[in-house]
Amino acid sequence: MNLPSTNENNNSQEEAQLDSRRLGRRLLRIILIAFVSINVLFLLFQIPAIQTWTVGQITRGLSQKLGTKVEIGYFRLSIINKFRLKDVYVADLKGDTLLFSEGVDARINLSPFVILSKGLMVDRVHIEDSQLYIRRDTNSFETNMEQLLAKLKRKERKEKSKRQLINIELS
Repeated sequence: MNLPSTNENNNSQEEAQLDSRRLGRRLLRIILIAFVSINVLFLLFQIPAIQTWTVGQITRGLSQKLGTKVEIGYFRLSIINKFRLKDVYVADLKGDTLLFSEGVDARINLSPFVILSKGLMVDRVHIEDSQLYIRRDTNSFETNMEQLLAKLKRKERKEKSKRQLINIELS
């Protein structure tokens, strides 16, 4: 009967320790890269040109999704997953003012599963100092607000929409 020598046991223990150190270093690098990337993105969003581009993307996306005019005066990323919009204007489908808000605060869902499957999703919105003009035509069952909200509701899964940078849905 051959028993493994203590030399072989020591070698296997040293290899296991070396493997765990390598794994620890890799995890540390991944965490460091993620931390640096998030901070770089946050700093980039403080640049006025990037803020202007972001306002254009949000405005264009909302206007297309709603089929009406949307204007945003200002965008500011406050914390990694929160942003503020100032002077937000949304017209109804007839072009009349539906909403004007001096401030809209929103929170982005940073779940990796949500981002990979749907893109950036806003999961909370707080609207302040606003004027909301809800109307119902005499020949319509829905108000102007209900008509726009219906455009934000999720489409059937059969319908494949192209993936957008910012996805706006109402659940």
